[in-house]
Amino acid sequence: MSIPLLDMESSFSINHSEDVSVQVDQLLRKHYFERGLFTDNLLQELANSFQNEAYVKIPNFVPPVIETGVRGEVCNLLDQHAVRRELFLKVTSNTPRFMENVRQADIKQKGKIIPAIYHSEALMFFLSMIVKDEVILCPFEEEKYLITRMTQSGDTHGWHWDDYSYSLVWFMEAPPPELGGTLELIPNTHWDKENPNVEYYLEHFPVQSRSHAKGDVYLIKADTTMHRVTPLRGNITRTIVNMAWANKGDLEKEISHETIIDMYDI
Repeated sequence: MSIPLLDMESSFSINHSEDVSVQVDQLLRKHYFERGLFTDNLLQELANSFQNEAYVKIPNFVPPVIETGVRGEVCNLLDQHAVRRELFLKVTSNTPRFMENVRQADIKQKGKIIPAIYHSEALMFFLSMIVKDEVILCPFEEEKYLITRMTQSGDTHGWHWDDYSYSLVWFMEAPPPELGGTLELIPNTHWDKENPNVEYYLEHFPVQSRSHAKGDVYLIKADTTMHRVTPLRGNITRTIVNMAWANKGDLEKEISHETIIDMYDI
């Protein structure tokens, strides 16, 4: 797989009257492969971190013009389409989900930049270099990209796994670590939906913790890493965009989608 390099001016901006997906992909190609931000050494460091920890924080994820556009899109989508959810999911040992979210279908219909980023060939090639695997589009439409916001004390995304291999989380807003909303994870675990064994993993495996700030982006091996967002301690806001990709191995599995169906009323 090869990504051609493009000569583009640094002042390039997104024109919403033209094809946004083409513009975003061009901007991302330049950002990842022309500007010199991601040297071979840095890419190897990111790949090593992902291989060793099933998690990596990605610096300088997108150019400022895209980040600005995404933030505006997220605010508009939350204002128009956010729905409050409070439920416990049996397939993850009845762990809680207390949050607001925006469904993929609403983002696809009303958003332009988020769908364009998700489908960008340049981004998928860049992520493939980090995970040392071919990153491909998630075959389940409703899980491709989502928006989640937590605002109330006790809001949490309880212990769980994701259906597909790779999950990217991008922080629009993040509380300080002492107020909750941090990522906890246990890599190299297995999700048996008939017998989730969350308590077993918590008892026998060390829990790792990662804190994040506004603008941070991380990538996780989400189908084999049990993870959660710790409960908020106070009425403070945590807002993320989540994107999920598969690999070829996922396409060979029979995957059900109980968590997304329950959480998003699909």
